[in-house]
Amino acid sequence: MFSRRQLLATTATTLATTLVPAQAATAAARRPAAGPAARIARPTVEYAPHPLGLDT
Repeated sequence: MFSRRQLLATTATTLATTLVPAQAATAAARRPAAGPAARIARPTVEYAPHPLGLDT
């Protein structure tokens, strides 16, 4: 049988090894790029009109 302390330690270790590195990678991906790639504008997406005129 596991004690409450063992379960908390196991949970904390699991979160530290799985969740925290994933959040760091996500935060790094959200940072704006540096250099020439940062100056490229986002492409504009154009949509075709709906064939039955159901555009809103």
